[in-house]
Amino acid sequence: MPYNDIMYIEKNGHDVILHTTSNVFVERISLNEISKRLPVFFIRAHKSYIVNINKVLSLRINELFLPNNVTIPVSRSYLTNIKKKLLEIAR
Repeated sequence: MPYNDIMYIEKNGHDVILHTTSNVFVERISLNEISKRLPVFFIRAHKSYIVNINKVLSLRINELFLPNNVTIPVSRSYLTNIKKKLLEIAR
């Protein structure tokens, strides 16, 4: 599966769930381990979520909005970095 197809990755217990626009895949790996393998356009948004920054439609206060009415929470500790990345791709 190409990385561009992944919208976001979420932690669920000992598994991570990779969400694409059309499918869901479950892998038994830690979120930290999978984050080391991802390209730079993936960014941590929350302790349980990694998001493909290219799929973000908007950011409001502490939530990212993705296609298919998906909303991802944003932790305060990751907010500054997310804003910076969004500004970089907007240019």
